[in-house]
Amino acid sequence: MSEIISQTAWEWLKEQENFQTADLAIHLGLTKEKTKTILQHLNRKGLIETLNTSMKPYLYAPVKSAVPNFSRGNSLPPIKNGRLLIWRAMRWQCEFSNASIAASTRQKSSSINLYIRILVAHDYVRVTRKPGACKKGLYRLVTYTGPKNPQMKKGGLYDQNLSKFIPKIKDKS
Repeated sequence: MSEIISQTAWEWLKEQENFQTADLAIHLGLTKEKTKTILQHLNRKGLIETLNTSMKPYLYAPVKSAVPNFSRGNSLPPIKNGRLLIWRAMRWQCEFSNASIAASTRQKSSSINLYIRILVAHDYVRVTRKPGACKKGLYRLVTYTGPKNPQMKKGGLYDQNLSKFIPKIKDKS
């Protein structure tokens, strides 16, 4: 997951002259703490450089000649289950939007919206800011039962971590 987010960050960063942690945090929809972790990862790979350390906030710049390698080698095979990727991204991000999940998982917005709505209806996710004409909806994962994603079934969800069927709690559309 972190490789996907690092790659997404790099795609944006390489187009910038310079940037601060807050700029990338806003673009990815992540907290500053998690964004700092991504910047450390990119710095270790030699993709960015710190322009100033004498005062905060630090100023960074992409290394224009850098050639990124985000492959994981022979480690784990890529995850093909889109809902599992969405579930893991929700857990990783404190507060998330459809766009931040899409950026980190490369899943379709419509699929993410459907899954979020289902999880809201079953009290796994809470709406922290309703979507409107000029603002994106924000959500928070409030029920995390384990690493396996809840599966949508007729009339509810099947929670693989609990080995249990969860009936619909709310009627949200």
